Amino acid sequence: MPRTKTIPEEADIRAITARADAQMRALLLLMSDAGCRLGEALAYRPNPDPAHPLATLPDRTLEHLDIWSTKTRTHRSVPIPTRLKAALIALPDQPFTGLYPRYVQRRLDELAAAARRPKTSPHRWRHSYASRMAAQGVPLHTIQTLLGHRNLTTTTIYIHTGPDQWSLAAAALDRAAGARATPITSAAQRSLQLQIDNLSRHLTRLTQDLAIVRNKATASGASAPRAARPLPPSAGRKRQGGPARREPNNAPRHPKRHPLRHRLGESQQASPSEPGRSSRTPRGPRMLRNRGRHR
Repeated sequence: MPRTKTIPEEADIRAITARADAQMRALLLLMSDAGCRLGEALAYRPNPDPAHPLATLPDRTLEHLDIWSTKTRTHRSVPIPTRLKAALIALPDQPFTGLYPRYVQRRLDELAAAARRPKTSPHRWRHSYASRMAAQGVPLHTIQTLLGHRNLTTTTIYIHTGPDQWSLAAAALDRAAGARATPITSAAQRSLQLQIDNLSRHLTRLTQDLAIVRNKATASGASAPRAARPLPPSAGRKRQGGPARREPNNAPRHPKRHPLRHRLGESQQASPSEPGRSSRTPRGPRMLRNRGRHR
């Protein structure tokens, strides 16, 4: 199945649906004018059917369409435009029986080739539904509700912009700039503007008073130089950059005493100066006894 990212514009929808039969025309308009997924469009029934309790059903006046979402498993209601209403009236009781997605895709490619329009997928007609509403200024949260999305981030994927929307954005900015330049007319806005003017004048006075105080302080400081502050008596005892320096401790450290030497005493230690004697510490009586026991 070929898949492209081409979003059908209004001219593409008119050209393709003009060459389609009543069945295919209603199916395509359910996706482009009601935002149905392909499975939701194929589940359309003009009247309630006990065999299909989750079918897509219109109300009695054909003003709204009750859709059971095949993805989120929830119901949503969307308005039915005039073009879609005329296409739904011409449908029989079982409009899309026997249709399957591959046949719809193949038939859509044939109609697009006959109308000399770019090929697209059926789901892109649902994208066109969101993009055309956004181009007409419909709020993003409203589009999210009509599409049945749980996350607003998913809705932004369905909105595609082009050069036409860029020119509309520039025109909207021009209108906003012109509206801001117009004078304030309402009473509430006049009161708010008056409060802003009062605060601005008060801030200007404070700025002027602060400048006068600074000038006076500068003039008094230039005429009488400021005397140096005397240091406290204890300032000489400590360094200026940090705490007092600690005196070095040059006393010899106590040598580490061997536990075996401490047990045997100084009298039983071997002297390194005696010939034939090792400088190692002799073993204790208990260690010698244990050594002979294991032999």
